[in-house]
Amino acid sequence: MNVVAPGITLEDYNNGKAKPIDLFEGRIKHWILSYAKHLAHDYEEKQNAGIAVLILTAAIIQPLGAVLPPPKGRKSNEAIFCNGFLHVFPEVPGAEDTWKLAERVCDLLRNGLFHESFIKPGLTLRFKDEPISEKDGVIYVDPVRFLDAVESAFSQVCNEIRNAEDGSPIREAFDSYWNQKATEQAKRITPTIKIESDSATTLSTSTLAPNPLDKIIKNM
Repeated sequence: MNVVAPGITLEDYNNGKAKPIDLFEGRIKHWILSYAKHLAHDYEEKQNAGIAVLILTAAIIQPLGAVLPPPKGRKSNEAIFCNGFLHVFPEVPGAEDTWKLAERVCDLLRNGLFHESFIKPGLTLRFKDEPISEKDGVIYVDPVRFLDAVESAFSQVCNEIRNAEDGSPIREAFDSYWNQKATEQAKRITPTIKIESDSATTLSTSTLAPNPLDKIIKNM
């Protein structure tokens, strides 16, 4: 049995029992955010898990930006990250230009964590009243409050997508994101894929579990 999201199998998805938004929301909510929240308690008590909390939280911002209506003329990964960041933090205390701040966060936080395993100079972790702020050119982040803000925005966006009508901007943005990922995944799949047939439950290697994979399984 191939699991493609918490409580959702490949068969559930291909049979229409689970919708794309169910996979998108379930994966991030239960496979990423729930562990970030668990680590957040350790940060508050021992101050040791701040970086781990931010690694998990920062991983959500770019896909969040990808399922929102895109900023005009900006299609880079950095712009997608900034799109998600601005949705979570439309205003940041001390920042004169939030988009420029988002670009700095993308470099100092996202690139630092994922490319160098640590935040870059210019960004500091600190217990604060705000999740993020800027003062004298330094960006201050409270990992737990930052996580709370991202989690709240993520839930709100998922609810909007789930309730959106066909043709609405947010529904079109999500469908475009999902279809693009499915197309990319389909291109990677070849008939040389070997899938063991046993009773074990496995996490599907398919990003979206698109129909082409199902066809390959049935033909083997």
